[in-house]
Amino acid sequence: MAIFKMHVSRTQWAVGHGFFHSGTIESGGKPVTYVYDCGATPANKKSGRLDREIDEFVACSCSGKNRHRRLWCHRGFVDIMYISHFDYDHVSGIPNLAKNIWINQFVIPMVPVSYRVFCLAGSLFPSVYHSGSGSSRSNDISVEDFDEWYWDFIADPVAGLREITDNSVEIQQVDPMDEERDLYLDIEERVSPLDEGEENIFLTNFDIRNWIYASDLTVSRSSTGRSVWNIVNSAGIPIWEFKTHILEDVQNQASAFFQELKRLVPIINHEKDLENASVVKNLVLNYTFSLKVAYNNVVNNIGSSHTLNITSLMLYSGTVLDQKLRCFRSKAAFYARPEIGAWPTVAGWIGYGDASLGTKKRLRDAINAFEAYRLRTYIMAPPHHGSPREWSPELLEGYGPYGNATPTCVFGADGSYGHPAQKVLLDVNASGGTVIVATSDPRSRWTDSLTVYVDA
Repeated sequence: MAIFKMHVSRTQWAVGHGFFHSGTIESGGKPVTYVYDCGATPANKKSGRLDREIDEFVACSCSGKNRHRRLWCHRGFVDIMYISHFDYDHVSGIPNLAKNIWINQFVIPMVPVSYRVFCLAGSLFPSVYHSGSGSSRSNDISVEDFDEWYWDFIADPVAGLREITDNSVEIQQVDPMDEERDLYLDIEERVSPLDEGEENIFLTNFDIRNWIYASDLTVSRSSTGRSVWNIVNSAGIPIWEFKTHILEDVQNQASAFFQELKRLVPIINHEKDLENASVVKNLVLNYTFSLKVAYNNVVNNIGSSHTLNITSLMLYSGTVLDQKLRCFRSKAAFYARPEIGAWPTVAGWIGYGDASLGTKKRLRDAINAFEAYRLRTYIMAPPHHGSPREWSPELLEGYGPYGNATPTCVFGADGSYGHPAQKVLLDVNASGGTVIVATSDPRSRWTDSLTVYVDA
């Protein structure tokens, strides 16, 4: 066993209503950079706000603001990019990102094409889902606001990603039904909150000078878990972990939506028809009203709590389970937003994407999946930009090594559709947590930097 020292830096980019999160882990050699989603609404994309943040990310990847990465890139390098789901405001920046920086591999949820078109309809017609929450038809998106690549991506995500990168890029699809849920009980039995006075999660009584760098880092999929990726050194020793999860409770909205499309749209006869990008484009441009009626019927028949991004890929980024750690706050750089109230003893980050947690079963599924990981986490990105429909105060419980800390909650939102909701903000405040809202103003961009020691 050896004590490895890492420098960790993560940023929530100011794209407004959307999501763009990145992080870099470095240990004395080649670092690893990851990205979780990159997109914003058409309004924030057309205004240049999304491109501004992408440009800043690319510049930071090869500048003095990230001195460790600068030594190892020419036009920039992203080791792994996770895509939570297929809504426009989470993926619209990927083509520009891929044009300016090399992305080595993607991880995406595996879902039927009818579900992806359902997400497209949700992006086009937010007034349907948000009816009764202050949204109006004026919030619906004009089909002309979507770029050509989005049709290709919805029809065939793998081909769409290769179109903007090249055939050598690795694309891994995570099947919602392929999660190792039988492992949850073992994890919970192995890792539990500490009693006051216990310190078995922390490195104690160690000489802070007695550490080594892990040197060059790479990302590899864990051999012990299908939904776990590790950052490892040249000897294959894991020092950082990414854990994904997709809800088990996948409803039948995709099947119901396809049947409605088949009934209303003459060009749709088989689900496989939707795998043709020209058919998807024709559907959106020439059968817009029928598409909205089909989406509206499914939302009304199944219920809004069952129709929004049930298969959204959630992500943990932090230290490896069972490894002891010490964590220290790094001093904020002069260009970084002050890190108010976020002084951690652990290093993890959990993002819930747009996961629909509006039922007790799905909420419990998400909570159980990250039960052990929350003990190593101090930052949480709540589901769906702080929507009250996907929210529960239970999401604030069980953080920190004693299971009694409240996370710093980070939102990518600008007030559109009432997000983040007042109830969500009040719940975080009432629990003693800190709220960070990254709007479309670059001054709201938030970076946290850590020095982390792990006994690996």
